[in-house]
Amino acid sequence: MNTHIKDIIIVEHNYNRVISVLKNRTEVLDILNPNLLVCMKEVSTTHPDSILIWVHQRYKENINYNHVRSMAGEDFSIQSYHVATNTVAGEKLGYIDWGTFVHVDKQIRYPTWLMSSDIGLVSADTLNKLSGFKPSGYGFDFDLCVLAKINMPYGLFCYSNPDILLSTTKPDTAQRIWDISTLYIFIASTYNRKWVIMLMLNLLIYERVFHMLAFIKALFTPRIHCKTSDFTRQFPISDSDEIPTVDVIIPTIGRKKYLLDFLSDLKQQTSRISQVIIIEQNPDTESQSELISELKQENWPFAIKHVFTHKTGACNARNEALKYTKSEWIFLADDDIRINSEFIHDAFNHMSRSRELVFTLSCLKINEVEKRKVSVQWPTFGSGCSIVHKSVLTDVRFNIAYENGFGEDADFGMQLRKKGYDIIYLPQPAILHLKAAVGGFRNPIKQPWHTEPYFPKPSPTIMLYHILYYTVSQRRGYKLFLFISYFFTQKTIRVYRYYKTFRLKYSTSLKWALTLKQKMFTHV
Repeated sequence: MNTHIKDIIIVEHNYNRVISVLKNRTEVLDILNPNLLVCMKEVSTTHPDSILIWVHQRYKENINYNHVRSMAGEDFSIQSYHVATNTVAGEKLGYIDWGTFVHVDKQIRYPTWLMSSDIGLVSADTLNKLSGFKPSGYGFDFDLCVLAKINMPYGLFCYSNPDILLSTTKPDTAQRIWDISTLYIFIASTYNRKWVIMLMLNLLIYERVFHMLAFIKALFTPRIHCKTSDFTRQFPISDSDEIPTVDVIIPTIGRKKYLLDFLSDLKQQTSRISQVIIIEQNPDTESQSELISELKQENWPFAIKHVFTHKTGACNARNEALKYTKSEWIFLADDDIRINSEFIHDAFNHMSRSRELVFTLSCLKINEVEKRKVSVQWPTFGSGCSIVHKSVLTDVRFNIAYENGFGEDADFGMQLRKKGYDIIYLPQPAILHLKAAVGGFRNPIKQPWHTEPYFPKPSPTIMLYHILYYTVSQRRGYKLFLFISYFFTQKTIRVYRYYKTFRLKYSTSLKWALTLKQKMFTHV
């Protein structure tokens, strides 16, 4: 952790060039280079123990210095805020990127690599570690977004944060957005080449435009690659007696052996577990629990709350378990995982290196190898391999509309992000996921859309997630990508027939997704 921040350096600009550089709000520094990116790099080199603020002259008097000073304890993060209601990339980026980090919620601190030149801050130490530090000629917004996007997968934490500005700042009604040529170049520079083609097709189909010169130029633009930087966070490591209390929740159905093996792992933990909450499900109304005798006979070092129910479904089971949690932290686990005896201790050691409150841990199948070396911002959520602070769960529950379908993990993660919480992926310690053969949907679930003449594509639960969290351009882009992807899997390629069938399947999915939306709820 960089707790030795000595100075605050303010780089004031007018979007095109640097106007002034101030140290601690009063001392004027020489402008060595009028280019914003080059100037900041030079300042970070000469003042390595500082926080750098870039700010447009319009917002210079609205800097929230209390927030800036609170950043003194942040390692390897970058924050900015785009004062207009849009982002610099605009809605068209959604045609080719349906990820979590693109649809930015401007009212809260939100994880995104979409940076803005309006105002932002970063420590000099972080800036000196960033890869790809070269002015592009397409403006400071472009350069910031490139830096953030290529370094984010390697441990740079990136946020849009309105707290950088005082609340009295008036929103900018001017919508500063890249022109189409700049957007094409950005996609070519930071995405796979196929997405340049996908953007062209989306614009041609949905907006009836073809920017030939911009498209051709992008096809010959080289991609920018990140030279891996060392973003290992050096926060203090906690001693085992400082590990906070933990509750473990486990939904289970028909996997007695796997569950008992996992309970044995929990029993061997060197750090104390306060309570294990087991929601055992069996749809047979004449059935009884198969766990009671083992749970009572064994001398467990933690309290066990065992609930037996005939109502099945992972969403319902996890919501039920959350009612009984008491500890400061909650470990959401699957019943077919294995962990070593130091898992809880090691997990909290790694978690202590971040100020965040939601963590998804590496969950590997047998013989699978973890490729990531550092913690990163995670675009989804693992409902069977995550540790969360209880405070984040106020008004957050698994959405029952996803029951017996897919997407509840991603939805739960988005609920947390909409409340201002980031989700951090920890590559260590790793969980072994056995992927038990009797796992998943034990018995065939007869969904109401199974009787439809045209089976929905995508799944209605996936479509529901798109309705709830995608922009119009993201939904359109995904639809076109799905159309193209499945076209080449057809045994007989009859374009018009495939197009007609695809439309009917997509419409069926949309119909049932809207039906699910009417039934969805999240209860406390």
